Amino acid sequence: EMLVVGCLSLLCVPLPFVGTVAFATYKYSAAMGLEDRTQFLEKFRFLFFRFRPHGHYYGLLLVLRSLSICLVPVCVRSDAFLQIFTLAMILIGFSQFQCYLKPWRAGVCNAIDGLLGSFLVALLLCAVMAIEVDANQQAFTVIGALVLAGMLFAALWAMVVACYKVFRPTPFYNMFLCHHKLHAAGQVRLIKSVVTKTTSKTVFIDSDDLVDLDTLFDTVKTRVERFVIYLTSATLTRAWCCGEIVSATWSKLPMTKVHTASFVAPTTSQLHNLDVYVNQEGCSL
Repeated sequence: EMLVVGCLSLLCVPLPFVGTVAFATYKYSAAMGLEDRTQFLEKFRFLFFRFRPHGHYYGLLLVLRSLSICLVPVCVRSDAFLQIFTLAMILIGFSQFQCYLKPWRAGVCNAIDGLLGSFLVALLLCAVMAIEVDANQQAFTVIGALVLAGMLFAALWAMVVACYKVFRPTPFYNMFLCHHKLHAAGQVRLIKSVVTKTTSKTVFIDSDDLVDLDTLFDTVKTRVERFVIYLTSATLTRAWCCGEIVSATWSKLPMTKVHTASFVAPTTSQLHNLDVYVNQEGCSL
């Protein structure tokens, strides 16, 4: 009878609330694009107003954490050791994610949230030392093996990531937009905005991403997946653009040429007199 009462209580109160929170979190991004989003934000103010936009889903995670902690004694009833270990893993996992995401609008709240998670784990350790826990030897062995395997996996993963970053330096750009800034700065920025909004790809344009001019050609050779040439009337007359094109050609990068109405291909005589055709003022290649 108590099991039936418990299941009915779970279905009547916690699960509908969790479902409502999950649905509101799912609709958040779409609601932000509506003109009448004020009503949505006021209705779910308790869920979103405390967090930064990139961490709007953290309210749902807090609800899931609380529900998980409540369900541990229900799901793991006969093994106190396994209960304590499960609770510790839940608290540590959420604390790690919170430290990575930093979702709270107030910076001090991020630190307080992390500290509270650490203190809760310390409280669990104090409880273990204060009471006698009859640990299931088989469960203890399995959990110990899983923890050891997790540590070895983390070490292996760190080595793989380190090797990956050595052979593919970051930041890595899916697209490099070669252009003449005077004639195409606005068009290129629009292309970058559309690409980054509609896809997860990264785009390099010098006005945003260039930090050191001396590393420009190295960036083209080692940190670019696709090279895009935005051809206007003066693109090929700019020495830096020519250097970028040559670097991409030597590196055998996939190329895409975007021809604008103002572009006119150089003539044979101009190609034979590159010292005249290419404007080298203000650069030292």
